[in-house]
Parts: sequence; C-alpha cells; structure tokens
Amino acid sequence: MQFTKLILVLTLLTSLSSFGKKLPELQTKQALDNIRLISKNGKFTYYQQRSGSLQMSTNYDNTVVMKNPKGTYYLLRSSSSQKKILIEVIKNYHKRLNFFALNEIHMINFGKTKPTKLANGINGKLHLQDRWISYYKPREKTIYLQNIMSKSRPLQITLNNKVNPYFIPNIIMPSPDTVLYTDINSQGYMAVQMYTLSEKKIMTVYKSKFAGMRLDLCVLDEDLFMGEFSYDGVNLGSSVIKIPLYENKGFKKITTLYQSELPDIGHLTCNEKSLYFIKTTKFDEKINTRQSEAVKLNLETNKVELLTTLRYVTNILNMDGIILIPFRHKYYVAEGKSILNQDSLEEKK
Repeated sequence: MQFTKLILVLTLLTSLSSFGKKLPELQTKQALDNIRLISKNGKFTYYQQRSGSLQMSTNYDNTVVMKNPKGTYYLLRSSSSQKKILIEVIKNYHKRLNFFALNEIHMINFGKTKPTKLANGINGKLHLQDRWISYYKPREKTIYLQNIMSKSRPLQITLNNKVNPYFIPNIIMPSPDTVLYTDINSQGYMAVQMYTLSEKKIMTVYKSKFAGMRLDLCVLDEDLFMGEFSYDGVNLGSSVIKIPLYENKGFKKITTLYQSELPDIGHLTCNEKSLYFIKTTKFDEKINTRQSEAVKLNLETNKVELLTTLRYVTNILNMDGIILIPFRHKYYVAEGKSILNQDSLEEKK
C-alpha cells in the first residue's frame, strides 16, 4: 500500500508541466506588514499605521482615510471592476477573542479617501461591477446581500449549518438574480447552494462527496470553478471541477479538471484564464506532516504548473489581480507586477 502511494505521488509530480521557478519578490515603498491593498498598476497604496489610522499614498501624497484607536486592524477588498473598495474595521484586533463579534464595514471609491459606513458584519465582499455587497453575521448564521444603489433593506439568507459554529460561507453573485453560497447539512456534508432572488428558491448545485470536505469557489465568465479539499485529519484527496451555470439543467454537467489522492491545502483563487491553489506534494499520514507548493492550473491547456519550490507554502492571495504567495515574511509574485508604486519615481526622473 505504501509503495502504491509512493507511485501515485511520483506520477503526480512528473505530470506537472514544469518545475518550480524562482519567483520575484514583491517590492514596494511601504513596509509590507503595513500594506492592506495596492492597485494592480501600483498607483494607489492603502496602508495602516501603528496609531490605528488607515492612509492612502499616491505620487508622494499621503491622505488619511480613517482614524481609529491604536490596535485597530483593517481588511481591504476590491474586485476586478476597480470601482469600489470595502474596508472592514477590526478594533482591538490582538485582544479580541470573540469569534462572533461584528466589524464595521465601510466603502470608498477606488483610489479615493472618503469612506461611507454600510453595515456591521464580517467577510464583506463586492459583487456585480461593485453594485452589490455581501457580508455575514455568524451568531445569526445569516448572509446579508445589499444593493448599494438602492435604499431597500438587505436581503437575508439563513444557513442550515448546525454542526460548525465557526463556519464562514463563501458567497458569489454571478447575476443580479442569483446567489451562490456554501452551506453544511446536519451530517457534515458541505454543498454549494443557489438562491434565486426573484423566486426566493434554493437549489443545490453541488454536494461534497464526503463529510469533512471543504469547497472553495470562484466564477469566470459563465462557469463555476470549485475546489474540493480535505479538512486537516480527514485526508480524502482533492479535486478541481468546472460546472456551467447556464444551459445545464440540474447542474449535471460536471468536468473534472484536476484530481489527487493527496490532501491538498487548497485556497483556490481565479484570475483571468488560470486557477491557483496550494498543492500537497508529499504527505506522511502516520505523523500527519506534508510538503506543499503553489500551483497554477491553466484552463486553456488543463496543465498544472508548479510555481514554487519552497516546500512549506500554506497560502495564496489575490490582491487586485496580483497573485501573491506569502512565505516567511516575504511575498512572492506568481502573476502581475512585482515592483509596485514606482510611477512617481519614474516621472520625477
């Protein structure tokens, strides 16, 4: 059995389209620990200071965006539309131990500095050309969807989840009338649900094969891409699939793009014509240890490319279209510009 697993691991490794290459490190004028968001072209940088203030810099000009007490932490999220930015304000970040505490959610125009408070919640996200936002209230186990162009009350979707109080759903709005979100049933199976706003009906798009599996979601064009990954200790393998959202009755048309018997870490993220996630390359089931790398799945060739040779990669981030791999106080750039916020220096020269 051990010999068979070894053969499978070697086969998976040799099937990768290329060996890991040395990626460039992210270079900025601000300290990386303070940066919360940099625009894809490097023009705008949002960063926080120890005093608790959030600031924006561009062309050597610094402007205060928000002021809060010392110990405040900011989470900033944008979308490919680059019209709005959501700011999640987490006060007493290093002292607060209450998972159910709500954060302030503010919004600003992209590249601007005047925020407007929208709601209280967690996991704020922009949708549909930045015309909609979603957020979650864990104590209520309720998703809130709000049209920022309308003054109507937010739409609410209550989860069925009763087995994991710390679960945070993944939420996507592929159209103005549909919402995709993850939920967990009483047996511990995670599923992707589709809620139709006009009909107020819920339909299951996909249900995990086993209990204890995690589903990561992203949408490109008219297709849902989903990574099914094992929670730590479950070790039931990994897969990445594609499901057309339209002209697919009952969502029975499913294409498997990638499959592995190893428990990949996941963190699936989409960017244009590629998917990125963290793949387990070596796993010792006896002592539950692994080696893992960042990989890229090209949707045009369906080939998996090894991006790193760092052995212990655990996360991958999408910052305004720049794919970043954090590793030991450094950020490696898998896709996008590595030298950012340098336009003002070039102009002065």
